[in-house]
Amino acid sequence: IVDTLNNKLILYEDQTGSFLGLRGDIETILQSRTKEMENVSYYLKKKKPTKKSVKDYFTKYNTLLVIINVLIFLWMDVKGPSISARYLMNHGALYWPAMVRFQEYYRIITYMFLHSGFEHLANNMIVLLFVGDNLEREVGKWKYLIIYFGSGVIAGIASLSYNILKGDIVMSVGASGAIFGIVGAMAYIVIINKGQLEDLSARQMIFFVVLSLYGGLTSQGVDNAAHVGGLIAGIIITAILYKRPNKGHKEGGIEL
Repeated sequence: IVDTLNNKLILYEDQTGSFLGLRGDIETILQSRTKEMENVSYYLKKKKPTKKSVKDYFTKYNTLLVIINVLIFLWMDVKGPSISARYLMNHGALYWPAMVRFQEYYRIITYMFLHSGFEHLANNMIVLLFVGDNLEREVGKWKYLIIYFGSGVIAGIASLSYNILKGDIVMSVGASGAIFGIVGAMAYIVIINKGQLEDLSARQMIFFVVLSLYGGLTSQGVDNAAHVGGLIAGIIITAILYKRPNKGHKEGGIEL
């Protein structure tokens, strides 16, 4: 009989005290198992959900990108008479003749922080604020920044290439190429995590991607080449950088 309170064996009177020499070993095993269960109990108590603060809802670098985009828009709106096409072109919009003729390659970065109006800015920042937050929490700050800027740059290259091949002289601005990369990254992560991650499902992400692409294809003045390029770039970069976490987690030698 096992005395679970004291982790000892209770022996009948007709049994030898050492229980054929195994009594000490059995009691050692019982005591060792108790320590393991105490570790599990401590870990579960430690991991109890706590009241969420603002930092739990808004990650650092994603929120910083949103703030930078808003500040640049406000600064340009105040400084310039109006945010016109010429004004944007003179302040870093994606414009391939300037890049080819004058080697203004910085435009491949600056165009991501320019927006043509408040509605354009608001639409992009709302998506970035919530989808980008999920992505940064899942992959970490540095991988998140690589995905964001990598997707934005590749989206810009896709846009430039498409317009050069067509011979169209067009100007592009906005963070949507990078944001499509963020959306593609989240869709990839949700799918390889068997269709669910935090409050997002694979069905929701795929529906959002299809709806966003459809909205771009059926609207005027939308750089669909940048959107598609950013989406594909986000998926590829994430496939390279992201590793699905193991199901089991070891704490103190115990797999939970």
